[in-house]
Amino acid sequence: MADDTEVKDQTPPPSTLPREFQLSFRTMPEDAEWRAKFIETIRQLVLACGRVLDLSDLDGITIGFDYDDALNSVDLGYESEKARGYTNEEGLVGVGKAMRVRRNGAIKTHVVLRANSLLGLTEHSMDTDDFWATANIVAHELAHVQVTSWFEAHSPGAMLAPHQSEWVTAMLRDAAHIIWEEYAACRLSAPVSRGELVTAS
Repeated sequence: MADDTEVKDQTPPPSTLPREFQLSFRTMPEDAEWRAKFIETIRQLVLACGRVLDLSDLDGITIGFDYDDALNSVDLGYESEKARGYTNEEGLVGVGKAMRVRRNGAIKTHVVLRANSLLGLTEHSMDTDDFWATANIVAHELAHVQVTSWFEAHSPGAMLAPHQSEWVTAMLRDAAHIIWEEYAACRLSAPVSRGELVTAS
């Protein structure tokens, strides 16, 4: 009886990845010797994240070596000049973005990742802190899927709705929302790390 309990405790929970979810790789060198390992490692990592995060509202993941191309390839389902923007100044460059998209009237999340920033998944073995620091980049962006689902369940349509207040109030609300969402994503993705590379700073 005790043995049966131990086996059940070790069975991982089912992944929350939706069946229609798509994982695409863009502008990846066809002849790279690490190509197959990179793709399979990403697939397994995303599957594992789906066991600890609610990814049921994930529209898809696009990974590209040309980050702008990857961002521009996503169909938002609405018009937006700022949705594809990212940090690129003073030595800081964005490596991942969770984009809200509209699908059949519902808001979902499409994650875009800069492939160059994920090469640590093939350069380091799973028993190193460097591997898990890289894995946490993926987990962090996927955690935004769950956070977006929370907001959408609480206030349907509000995230993509135009502001109905003066610009100062709108800016403060946007700032507060971004800060809270990043904090929540950090907390949710924290278990996908080892050592102190992710948790110490």
